[in-house]
Formats: sequence, C-alpha cells, structure tokens
Amino acid sequence: MSRLVIGNRSSGAQAHRMVWFAREGDVVVLPSYPTGEFLDLLRRLAALPAGEPRIAVPPAGRQGAESLDDGRLAVPGFVGELRKLAGGRGVDRLLAVRHDAAVLRLAREAGLDGPRGVPAFLAQHGGGLVGDLAVFRALASGNAVPVPEGRVCTGPREAEEFVWPLLAGGRAALVRPARPALPAGAADELIVPVGGPPGADADTTIAVADRETLGEYLAKSWERYSRDGAFPVVVEHYTYDGERLRIEFLVEAGAVTVLYHGRLRTTPIRNGLVIPPPPTADAAKAPDLGAFVAHATRVMEVVRALGYRGYAGLDAVVGPDGDVLFRTLHGGVTDTTHLAVVARYAIGEDCPPARVLISRDRVPWPSFATAQALLDRSGLAFDPDTRTGVLLTGDDLSGSAGPADGPGGGSPVPSGQFLAVGRDHAHAGELEAGALAALDRTSSSAV
Repeated sequence: MSRLVIGNRSSGAQAHRMVWFAREGDVVVLPSYPTGEFLDLLRRLAALPAGEPRIAVPPAGRQGAESLDDGRLAVPGFVGELRKLAGGRGVDRLLAVRHDAAVLRLAREAGLDGPRGVPAFLAQHGGGLVGDLAVFRALASGNAVPVPEGRVCTGPREAEEFVWPLLAGGRAALVRPARPALPAGAADELIVPVGGPPGADADTTIAVADRETLGEYLAKSWERYSRDGAFPVVVEHYTYDGERLRIEFLVEAGAVTVLYHGRLRTTPIRNGLVIPPPPTADAAKAPDLGAFVAHATRVMEVVRALGYRGYAGLDAVVGPDGDVLFRTLHGGVTDTTHLAVVARYAIGEDCPPARVLISRDRVPWPSFATAQALLDRSGLAFDPDTRTGVLLTGDDLSGSAGPADGPGGGSPVPSGQFLAVGRDHAHAGELEAGALAALDRTSSSAV
C-alpha cells in the first residue's frame, strides 16, 4: 500500500512540496534533495520515522537540477534502481503532479502496471483532456457553470473577430493556449488597447493600436499559441480588479470532496492564498461563495463521471457585480494542493473553518534552519497546543548533489514559503506581517 510520488512538471521548489503527500513506505522522486531541516519538519508533523519517506533523485539533465524533465525520468540506471527500490517497498500506486507520458512510462518500468497502479482514465492519457482549457469551457458551459465571455478559436481570424470589439471598447482580452507548453506552465498573453495596463494573470502584455496590427500579430503568434496547430486557442474578456478564487478537490470513485476554497492574492503580484476567502470590502459586490462551491462541485462531478481520479482544482474570477466566472480547471496537483495536507497534519480535520490560513511564497531568508530558529525565538512559530502560528512549508532549492540527510546535501536558495495560521483573518494577517518583518530584517543583515 505504498506509493511512488513524483514531483514532475514543476520547479524545484514546488516539486519539493510533494513530500507533504508522502507517507511511511513511499518513494518520492524529486529533481533535487530537500534540506534535512525541511524533512525533519515533515516527519514531526506527519509522525514519520527517521529516513521516511525515501527520496530518489535522477542524474541532472539538460535543464540541470531544477526540474524533472523527461530525459531525467528515463535514465536507464536510475530507472533500474527505482524499480528495485519500489519493489522492495511494495509500491503499487502512483501520485504525480501530472500524469504525462514520461511519468506513465516510468511507472510501468518501475513495476506499477497492475490494476491499482495508475487510475484507468489517467493510464489512457486522460490527464491532458482534463487539463485542456477548451474542454473545460465546454464542460462548464454545457452544465450551466458561468465562464468569462470568450470563444474557443481554431484560427487567428476567428480570434481577431472576438478580440477587436473588446479593444475598441477600451477593454482587454486574454489569449490562452488550450494546452500550454510544460514545464514552463501557462503562456497566456494579455492584449490591451494602447495605454492599457498589464494584468497579474498574464506572462506578457501586448498593446495594439488598430485592427490591422491585431490581425498581423495574431497570425504571427498562432503557431506558438496553438502549438503548431495541434490545439485550439481560447480568447476571453479579461477582468482586472476582481478577486481570484481557487477551490481544490479530491476526486474518488464514490464522491468528490472539497479540500478547501480560498482567495488567490494577485496584487501587486501573485503571491499568496487566503483560506477561507476574507470578507469583501463592498458587501453589495461580494461573491456568493455558496454558489461558487456548488458550481465547482458540479464541474467536478462531471470530471468524476468521465473517470478521472485524483486531485483537481478550479480557478475563478469575481466580476464587477460579484458574479463568479470560472476560468481554469487543474487536473492534478497544483502549487497550493499541499496546503490542505499541511493543515490536516498541523491543525486537524476541522481546518478550515476552525482556523484561517495565509500562505506566502518567495519569502527571503538566509536558510530554512535560520528562519525556523528566528520564528522560535520571536514567539511566532506554530504552537500545536493553540493551533496558531507560522509554519515553514517550503524551501526553495537550487538542487543539491547528495541527500540532505548526508554530507554535502541540500544547498538552499535563500527563500521559501510559510503558512500563517490564525484564529481569524485579522490574527492570521498579524502573524503574516510579523513573520515578513522578522525574516526581512534577518535576511537583510545576513552577508
């Protein structure tokens, strides 16, 4: 009853957070070794014995030690060692960030070819279908789940016909590949009228003065958007100021279970998640969170009926009048799924609503150990008796040559993620501010 956990298709920092899903007996494949202090925290909260979980790291590939590219997962020597390790530990199930072709091949070669190894839907490459933005818009629209004004396009002319009226009316359009290239992630582009501001949800912003320029740009960019014509492209009206919401589920054969729902903070940049969402300043424009959860659950029931099993999430934006529009379906583990596991370990099954959580990414610190010592000395560290305080939940690594538990392993880049756990939104905010101030002072003084 052990699992092969693979941190593929994500950066080193996000990949390391996959260890939160591991249990005793599991084997976790990562792009580099986590620091020993990070693993010690996991073991303490999850009540794991020393040496668990077992970490396996393949030789660095063309992209170095920052990500698990397909080549690293296919190195013959590593695959052979992984098969022996998995067989010795009775590994018979798979959990990966994305169940792509490279991961499915590795699972087979590691001996996970039995009926329990990989859910049948994912074994037939259904994961790409669930993660397809055009498919999501079809599923949502067909089940009366609101999505932004938009269109699924198969050519640049069709996209131009939708985008130009938006620009002419002073609005902006988001161009979204249905299947963005991985592991880089989303390649969304925001197209705005001249003088239009950039948006937090796009990688790049393009200003267009007239329709001719728009048509030329879309035609020039279409191969990149559509991955050489293999997939359609979604264009949709872009909402600047609305709250961004996320909800995550565990989809199983008999039911879908809500893990949490929260607000993604995107101003001035995307950095953090608040669980549950804080109250909206203007009550008249507050989103109906009950309807939000109900609509999201309806989508997940459809996904479950398709045969998908595993973690999945939905992102939505709140419109000017408080209407919630669903934008993205995530099939697999997201960059925030692990927070549900951390909360269960640290706080219990009643979180939320017993506690408010605020996560913060890319927090500067000299090292994981120094940051933890500082939280301990300042009285900000998480207290299991009160179930409040600040937990360090991720360490952003550059990749190390050897196990962190052994000599020479785990060289950290000076930043990471923490989780502020408060009695209410105000208390969680105070803990976040205190931790940021303390870590900033320590980081600034470190040479």
